Amino acid sequence: MNEHGKISVLIPTYNCANYIAEAIDSVLAQNYDNIEIIVVDDGSTDGTADVIENLLGFQNLTGLNTIKYFRQPHSGISAARNFALSKATGELIAWLDADDRWSAGKLAAQLNYLEENPDCKMSFPDINEVEKTIVAFSELGCRISITEMDMSVLPVFNPF
Repeated sequence: MNEHGKISVLIPTYNCANYIAEAIDSVLAQNYDNIEIIVVDDGSTDGTADVIENLLGFQNLTGLNTIKYFRQPHSGISAARNFALSKATGELIAWLDADDRWSAGKLAAQLNYLEENPDCKMSFPDINEVEKTIVAFSELGCRISITEMDMSVLPVFNPF
């Protein structure tokens, strides 16, 4: 299931040492192997860098080259997101906050949706606590509702 090309998963982080490994593991557990994970550490002071360095060490031992790590002086979440986006090389972009994680099969469900709805250029969650609905907007601005899916950040087409 790689017909969509590479997906860049962008994870900005600041002081999320207790969560970042789980966030990254949830991406690696997806059933799609053409992924790059770009982590931008926005000057964390809590050991986040150590956690990432350990993951990179394991990655080097296994021969994987999925995780790319960048550290910058504390500049705020927007600067970290923009920097991550500037490093992305995927055809699709997916955002994940460092203290969140994806459910198994989330990426496959979203990719299937994009494949079945070729007019959809961007998708994002619109969570309704009662109906648990994800809303996607097509290029024409049509509102399409999908129920019973994961509520994490959805991938969007890379504008660059």
